[in-house]
Amino acid sequence: MTEPRTCDTPAPAQSKPAVILVIGGTGVFGTRLVRRLLAEVGDAVIVAGRSVQKAETLCAQIGGTALALDRNDASAVAEALARLRPAIVIDAAGPFQHYGDDPYRLARQTLEASAHYIDLADDRAFVLGITQLDALAKTMNRVALAGASSIPAISAAAADTLSDGLIDIAEVESAIIPGNRAPRGLSVIRAVLAQVGQTFDGWAGGQRVSIAGWSRPKRFTARVGDQAISRWACAFDAPDYALFPARYGARDVRFFAGLELYALQFGLWVGSHLVSAKWLRSLDSPLWIGIAKRVATMTESFGTDVGAMVVSVRGRDAENQPRRRTWTLLAAAGAGPDVPTLPAFSIAKQIASGWTPKPGAGACIGAVSLSDIETALAPLTIETALTDEADPSLFTRALGDEIQRLPDALRDLHEVQGTRLFHGDAHVERGTGLGALLYAWVGRFPKAGHYTVNVEMRRDDTAERWTRRFGKHVFHSVLSRSENEEPGVVWERFGPLRFQIALQATPAGLAFPVRRGALGPIPLPRWLLPVSDTLESVGDDGCPRFDVAVRLANGGLVVRYRGRLQPHPIPPTTDWPAPRRQENSHSPRTSDIEPPPQ
Repeated sequence: MTEPRTCDTPAPAQSKPAVILVIGGTGVFGTRLVRRLLAEVGDAVIVAGRSVQKAETLCAQIGGTALALDRNDASAVAEALARLRPAIVIDAAGPFQHYGDDPYRLARQTLEASAHYIDLADDRAFVLGITQLDALAKTMNRVALAGASSIPAISAAAADTLSDGLIDIAEVESAIIPGNRAPRGLSVIRAVLAQVGQTFDGWAGGQRVSIAGWSRPKRFTARVGDQAISRWACAFDAPDYALFPARYGARDVRFFAGLELYALQFGLWVGSHLVSAKWLRSLDSPLWIGIAKRVATMTESFGTDVGAMVVSVRGRDAENQPRRRTWTLLAAAGAGPDVPTLPAFSIAKQIASGWTPKPGAGACIGAVSLSDIETALAPLTIETALTDEADPSLFTRALGDEIQRLPDALRDLHEVQGTRLFHGDAHVERGTGLGALLYAWVGRFPKAGHYTVNVEMRRDDTAERWTRRFGKHVFHSVLSRSENEEPGVVWERFGPLRFQIALQATPAGLAFPVRRGALGPIPLPRWLLPVSDTLESVGDDGCPRFDVAVRLANGGLVVRYRGRLQPHPIPPTTDWPAPRRQENSHSPRTSDIEPPPQ
């Protein structure tokens, strides 16, 4: 397997500079890529776009050669490739999910012209599908790399470094949160709107799950030294979901994208619900694209030009202790749009310097290392940081050493890194009084009956979101704990109801007595506070048992549900959604040689 040369390796003497053709070279990302190539690779850069005036204006400012070229005109592309004979063609145009019935025509024509092909795609289907050109790329002794951008190239480079030395990967999570003043071209706007509310296959607890685009809001804090930003982001489709489970043995893969202005972020979240509820078919239409473009123009002076990317890996170290490692990139002074261009720039520079990559076509993971990326960003106003910290679960933090008193099955039940999935059965009883019905309605408890049960425990930083499915009935709660909370205490929220629980661990099981509660910000008086008689234990079969009884202060039953759970089986990695070893990986990692222990 051929190792990539770092960008600062001295280049061998060349009689003629490599010609690099950049399609979409006048766009938001293309302009920055061209500028960097001209500064560090050479002046044999051809800036291609549909508007020759824009290309000529740009070249008059920074150099290079302008070319009028529509990537959708197959004959014009073929003529240009034959005449110019480029060594590398980089597609920085997009949006790649709108490339029509023959999305890889440009890549195929590039390979047939004996040139290397690289693109900045972040669309999952496009990035994965380029493997159909693998045989052609090998025949031509060239590469076709899709996704030489923030995702999956940079996210994979970071995850490679973060996962090194971890024997069990629970979660790989990435987020991109640009500043509002960053340029937003039409391709970026279309790519975002095309996903809002549309479902895609995710990966959680070692299982495929369905996720709606721009749902599941989460707040991220990106910190480098004394600088920090905190913003909301939502779930977003990405190639990572298909590539990372098998590459890292990760049971959870998550990717989030966000906007700096809360109003815009909230608007897309609402749009996701409207599309999911079938009130709107899609936001990817001329009407909504036009509205989004006008809103982006009207608000471009608000916010900042500071953006960030965060990649974290949760797993266990050689001592079987939970760890969380995080790589953070903070881009100031408008440098954010340079970030997606770094992998393509780094690879093109290495090829132009004489590096011969291993032939093939595939997703751009492993083709650049985190060291390559950080070398490429050195001249920019971008800083990075890497942290490695202990990552105890919520119940371990609450109980401390007391958690060791619990049976093994219960300790395992509450060892949540990423997502844990359980299934079983339960019997539900319900009270009939007015107060009981009101509490049951607010808490969304299931009706009386016997159910099959599925429970999802999903960790979000320091909190856990429990989703319980009793048959078709679904209800949620969020468990959390503040840093200054006294030992044993956690809070559980059911909708607007919040309860403080003083956990009690014994060799027989774990009790959840309620101390106090609140309805939103309003404390509940003692006579309104429900009494919880909840116990987790272990049955004769070794599986966790639960017995949850919620009563009114006067003793009236609200709800009682009893049953058992067992971990949901995780399929073998051979059934996971992508091969462990990528054909186009140019830098080996441990899991390429030996699969991580399962």
